[in-house]
Amino acid sequence: MKFKNIKLLVRSFLTGYRGEWEDICHNCGACCYEKSEEKNGTIIIDFDSPCSYLDTYNHCCTIYTDRFKKCKQCSRLGIWHALYARWLPPDCGYVRKFRK
Repeated sequence: MKFKNIKLLVRSFLTGYRGEWEDICHNCGACCYEKSEEKNGTIIIDFDSPCSYLDTYNHCCTIYTDRFKKCKQCSRLGIWHALYARWLPPDCGYVRKFRK
């Protein structure tokens, strides 16, 4: 797998740089739905089961700044997700920025 934007990738990994990292998100909302993995490795995203804090009309979190405190299911997307998470769709900002 080839990686794009190695400079941002390394800086984000080493320094926890959040400003530009947060700007990469395109607000697709894919990370805010229930996900499961089939025995054959297929990832299933249940678009009928969004997080209760997701505004499904504009794909924005209604508690974004406090999401990790208020929602136990919310997890921070990091470099490893951007590079390897199979459940992120190809049009995800992180996937487009770091995978080729």
